[in-house]
Amino acid sequence: GLMAKKSAKQKSLVATLSSAALRRGTFGGQRGYLALPVALSILRRVRKATKKTEQTIGLEKLIAGQAILISALQPVTRRARKAAKQ
Repeated sequence: GLMAKKSAKQKSLVATLSSAALRRGTFGGQRGYLALPVALSILRRVRKATKKTEQTIGLEKLIAGQAILISALQPVTRRARKAAKQ
């Protein structure tokens, strides 16, 4: 599904919590706090690795009088995939 982009405030909250937990885990002697920054780091890497990337389909220069039509195919629904299997 589509994920909403995080606002700057949300990003800074996650960064603040992560760095505070890292400090407490490393210097405060509370090892349990080290799990939070590690988990957030793993989550970030997984999201980055599985992120959809843009794909260039075609590239042409237009001259005066030419037009371009951009369209997209409807994604195949789960129901349609199931029906095609049978």
